[in-house]
Amino acid sequence: MIKKKFSFITFNIQGVPRKSSKIVERLNQLALNLNQQTVDLINLQDVFTYQQLTILKNNLTSYPYCIFQPAVFGPKGGLVTFSKHPIKSHKYYSFGFSFHFLKQFFRNILSDKGFLVSYFNDYLVINTHFYFASLNKEKTYHHQIKKLSTIVNRTTKKTILTGDFNIPKNHHLYSSLTNSLNLINPFPQNLSPTFHQEFLSPDQKGYCLDHIFISPNLNPIIQNYLFQQPIISKSNNHGFLSDHLAIKTIISF
Repeated sequence: MIKKKFSFITFNIQGVPRKSSKIVERLNQLALNLNQQTVDLINLQDVFTYQQLTILKNNLTSYPYCIFQPAVFGPKGGLVTFSKHPIKSHKYYSFGFSFHFLKQFFRNILSDKGFLVSYFNDYLVINTHFYFASLNKEKTYHHQIKKLSTIVNRTTKKTILTGDFNIPKNHHLYSSLTNSLNLINPFPQNLSPTFHQEFLSPDQKGYCLDHIFISPNLNPIIQNYLFQQPIISKSNNHGFLSDHLAIKTIISF
């Protein structure tokens, strides 16, 4: 039996500041670099405005299919999926606003974080971005984990889940996440940070915050990080396309 390969990227593109000449330059270069990747699908987080979405669409010419849930200022939740193959349908699920922290209230209410599900013939791909809160405010994370796992665990289709979960891989909340899902991390031994150290204070440690999960009946082949080195002028975002690294993964059915 010939196995079908499927490749994908997940990438938080750091869509802030929402409007500036520097972000336009950075996103143009980011999209050009992504367009050179030979993958089937790209899940993006932090696409906050329609201007940012237009920049991505204009440069991601190898990926003609683009889905997102429209909101007032841009894609809802900042979530956008680009694909080389037709997407049958899609649905957006919001995490809602039942949180007790207020510091990022206005940013959160503008983005309305959740997860975006892309349905293909025999599988589905989920793109998510969790709300950030102090890790000791576990109620925030458990609420999101429960909402996500309820949808993920009721499907009978092969499933790929990617995104920025804002949970380090070595934190007990990550165990809560994995125990709640009927999916597996295809590369559990990979603990490398997915956030550039240049955006942290000297006493802070980088963590693996971006994760990929797949159905147990899918076969992992390889995974690597993209855009680890500066690409643009160092006066712009320390030279990096984003404060996050992109993760590229290849699996087979």
